[in-house]
Amino acid sequence: MDSNQFPSNLPSPLQKLPIEGMDLWMKRDDLIHPIISGNKWRKLKGFFREIDRSKTIITFGGAYSNHL
Repeated sequence: MDSNQFPSNLPSPLQKLPIEGMDLWMKRDDLIHPIISGNKWRKLKGFFREIDRSKTIITFGGAYSNHL
């Protein structure tokens, strides 16, 4: 498997929110990757670099995490 098939858009873009009287910016980690969004990509991207040298990669999240 070619690890280059997992491109990412890092760093994640910032979006200015239209709130009157304040400058508020939101970090859009949901736009990092089209399939693996949010901070999960930051955890997994290092493993994807090792795919070419591994037969199996297993990851898991902590209690109450939605990381599968």
